[in-house]
Amino acid sequence: MGTGQVRLIRIYFRICPNEGPKVSCLIPPSMDLHHERYAPPMTQPAVSPTSPGVGGAHPLHPSRTGRVSGLLPEMELVLASVRDEPDTFQATLARLGPSLHWPLLVALSEREMATPILHRRLRRAESGAGGATPERMAHLGRLAMVHEFRLMEMERRLNALLSTYESEGIRILLLKGAALWHSAYRKPARRPMGDVDLLVEEGRAEEAWELARVQGWGQVVDWVPMEAFEEHQHMARLYDESGLGLGLEIHTDIFPERNPFRFPTAELWSHAEPLPGRNHVHVPTSRHLLLHNCLHFAWSHAFGYGTWKAMRDTNALLRRGDVDLDRFVAEAHQQRAASCAFWTLHLASEWSGVEVDPEVLRGLGRPVPRPAVTVLRRHLATALTTPAEYGLPVRLSHRMWEAAVRPEPSGHGDIRPWSGDEKWEMAATDPDTPGSPPEPSGFDRGRATLRHLVRLISGR
Repeated sequence: MGTGQVRLIRIYFRICPNEGPKVSCLIPPSMDLHHERYAPPMTQPAVSPTSPGVGGAHPLHPSRTGRVSGLLPEMELVLASVRDEPDTFQATLARLGPSLHWPLLVALSEREMATPILHRRLRRAESGAGGATPERMAHLGRLAMVHEFRLMEMERRLNALLSTYESEGIRILLLKGAALWHSAYRKPARRPMGDVDLLVEEGRAEEAWELARVQGWGQVVDWVPMEAFEEHQHMARLYDESGLGLGLEIHTDIFPERNPFRFPTAELWSHAEPLPGRNHVHVPTSRHLLLHNCLHFAWSHAFGYGTWKAMRDTNALLRRGDVDLDRFVAEAHQQRAASCAFWTLHLASEWSGVEVDPEVLRGLGRPVPRPAVTVLRRHLATALTTPAEYGLPVRLSHRMWEAAVRPEPSGHGDIRPWSGDEKWEMAATDPDTPGSPPEPSGFDRGRATLRHLVRLISGR
């Protein structure tokens, strides 16, 4: 990337600091798990709700989902880009091409942060396949360039911050994407992400947070009061001052204080490996990275957000070949995480073609009978892209999540991803929050639930 392009991107973000490209407004945000409402409505959709997609239906209408997968064609193609298998991707593109709605494909790619990889896959495909005209590819390429620049800047800023912590003798454990940059991927461009997660040694998190602010991570932007973070797993999120929207989370733990898992932080530290050339910066083992990835997707995000990254990380870690899968299965059971691990690996296999050893799935144990797995998988796929106007009540989403994960048989008690403490609940359910969706009637909720269940069972 040339100096001129870098300068233009800097200017763009300074003029429009919150733009990030806004094609993602075509799809709804992740399911709001905190209160009994529909998923938040779309804001100014890039495609009018009355404008038909391919075949006459609105691009987001559930009737466009696959009978077997439950995925919209656009989401199916995005998830097919997870693996570095050009032949498989091109076969999927050829099968889905006529039904693809390009603006929705770009929107989903942006939401999942998959644009750089999807652009790379499409460039290798036959010209014009799937509606990828030169103009559309040029647009997607510009979006990919913005992502790549942000990743370059994030890597530079992270290395500078880690050097500061190194000089101050603060022990750091890289988490999620930051850890995978240095283990499974080796190159940041292969693993897009929007923020950095760092676990800090006990007693020094506040110091690390203040040092980050001095290092240019000075913006504190959050809708939750500062006191709510006192019992949370990370301190208030920081953003870089350059306007690129880079986020930083300083963790004191990997889960909130009230969580159902026996996954002690000390276990992560005891097996972590130091980064080459650094004495105080460590990376978890591949086994722990895989387990954390499963729990983060299935429990923290309740299958509703970060799907592409979860599938891609699963693929990258398994392809490395250094995950002790026997210990992984044993620890998943010991830590009450077996059902979450099963679903993450199963979905990665079904949705993205990730090669998962069947013995691992058998060892984890199928939490529900086989026919129920198919129905629940279809629900989880549909929930990824079903907006409010097509009726997916949040309470139904809760019940379906419980049916899949089986929290009580798994030893979770009454703890759920959406059962945050009172401070988080009050912040999330404030009726005066701008843009809060209207409360649906009981009749509307019942009708939406019945319609959704009929679709799941019938496959339509």
